[in-house]
Amino acid sequence: MTILFISLTCFGLDLYDFKKHQISSIASDGYHKHKTYSSVDCLAIISNVIKSKGYNETLFESIKKEFQEDKRYKYGRGSYDNLTIYPEKYLWQSYYELVGYLVLSRKLKSEDNTDIGAITITLIQHFQDYLRDFKL
Repeated sequence: MTILFISLTCFGLDLYDFKKHQISSIASDGYHKHKTYSSVDCLAIISNVIKSKGYNETLFESIKKEFQEDKRYKYGRGSYDNLTIYPEKYLWQSYYELVGYLVLSRKLKSEDNTDIGAITITLIQHFQDYLRDFKL
């Protein structure tokens, strides 16, 4: 028996809460038991999309360091925790693309159970390119 382990830390982000709240709401093994992908597969797809968008930890490390050092980029009480960083932006962007794909391909319905999958095919075709390159 092979056990697949996906770290809940990816691109320097702690994904525990993200998985618990966002991924569990769309995954087949989540709270609502949607007919989509497992939580592990959802995280793997999102990770693959982030990489395909060109995110590179090494490239963005110097920018991240500048943001940490420059107080102009902070908000709230001035804590670094209040700073939205690049990997977080890539994560949310990729998550919303996956949710959009699932809705438009009719694998995920809106909260009121409305089928809005017929709105556009463009997003489906775009995301299918990512999925075609990704092997589950």
